[in-house]
Amino acid sequence: MILVDVEVPVMGKTYDVQIDETVPIKEIAGQIRDMICLQEQCGILGGQENLTLWDVQRQQCLMGEHTAKEYEITTGTRLMLV
Repeated sequence: MILVDVEVPVMGKTYDVQIDETVPIKEIAGQIRDMICLQEQCGILGGQENLTLWDVQRQQCLMGEHTAKEYEITTGTRLMLV
């Protein structure tokens, strides 16, 4: 497990999120969405198929079936959920 910062522009907030580096990015995006909706008591931010994670520093879109490990995401990485 690694700890990353996830910025969510639509919410205007950044969250500390622990992710499993062996889980596909598309599943991680959905888990993050669910966590934020529970914490903020808001409606769904969009369908899981519409969510994209970006590596802010590398300015790289993180795609579906690849894992955080494959993208070399490490603790402290700043991601953006759009």
